[in-house]
Amino acid sequence: MDCNLLFVQTNRNQLSYNRFEDYSLKRVNDYFDSIQTMLHAPASARLVVVNQFDNPVPRVVRGTNDFDYVTPETRHRIGLHGTFLQKSVADQTGNTAYKGDAALSTFRDGLLIEMDAAIERSHQPATRPRFAVVDHNAAHDVSAPLAEWAFANADASTPRVRIIVNFDFYADSPDKIDLNEQIIRCDNWAGFMTRVVPGVYPKPIADAYVNFGVSSGPNAKVSGNLGAGLYQLARNNGLKPQRIIPENHPTPTVTEQLATVVGWFSPGDVDVYISIDRDFMVGSYTPWGDGSQLPHAGRAAVLEALLFFQKGLPFGARGQLVGFDVTGLPALGGFSGTGIKEPAAIEQANDDLITFYRQVRDY
Repeated sequence: MDCNLLFVQTNRNQLSYNRFEDYSLKRVNDYFDSIQTMLHAPASARLVVVNQFDNPVPRVVRGTNDFDYVTPETRHRIGLHGTFLQKSVADQTGNTAYKGDAALSTFRDGLLIEMDAAIERSHQPATRPRFAVVDHNAAHDVSAPLAEWAFANADASTPRVRIIVNFDFYADSPDKIDLNEQIIRCDNWAGFMTRVVPGVYPKPIADAYVNFGVSSGPNAKVSGNLGAGLYQLARNNGLKPQRIIPENHPTPTVTEQLATVVGWFSPGDVDVYISIDRDFMVGSYTPWGDGSQLPHAGRAAVLEALLFFQKGLPFGARGQLVGFDVTGLPALGGFSGTGIKEPAAIEQANDDLITFYRQVRDY
């Protein structure tokens, strides 16, 4: 299928790459340019989000407006390639550099407006699903407005079940859900997707959220076996993530677990949004280490999910892929038990992006 391409660049990687001496591609601008060329994307499909993170080298806590800290080259490229968007930071006083906390309402409203503008600038039909690349997995919270936009713009001629599937080494949803929480981060964004958020989401964005990659028990760290997935349902508003099947299940597959989740709803068509944090795979070279899946196994698991929604829904139901994003490109502070370094880390990331894009294109 045809899809729109969107690239979300945060100042986290801008401030990282030009200080990372091991990288021959020292500036994320150059890296993103190469990715856009590789995927034949229009240069205008670039959304630049600054004021997203503090500078991790050294760790310096910024205030609520750090545009002054962005390099002249980045300011120039913002004018060439996309939109400058300030992210209002509600609380960034801790020492943990990965938490780009923001008020959900401000973050969501600003990004939805700018994503629409990015599509309009690129002259791509707004009705197409988006394939988005988000540079740093500390910005995985961008998936929340991406998924909201995707479901809102999907064909809704018939009632559909809305499911978000996240391949991620972390659940991205807290064990204890605070129904009054209004601060969104990379490690809690999914917890907002299946519940009402006063003043922001009058109804849940998705009916179900599914995670693959947080494995434990006998199936932990087994490539080719993601273990028991996690789920949250909108009808269980506020319930922490639960296992889809028992963790001691000998050979749980992505297909059977997705079929289990779909089976909890009345038969019918399904809209699915898929998000990928590359840290669920070995050698991703992000600051959160390695998941259990070798690259070929991780890519195969994503394809298995796509094929289930394309061809495997029961009773002849139709699965509509409404959006897809990939985050977690190699970054400063990244590490891997394999000892992978540049250029191999970048080559692996490029191979991932090409593979996932082809899977979506062939859906």
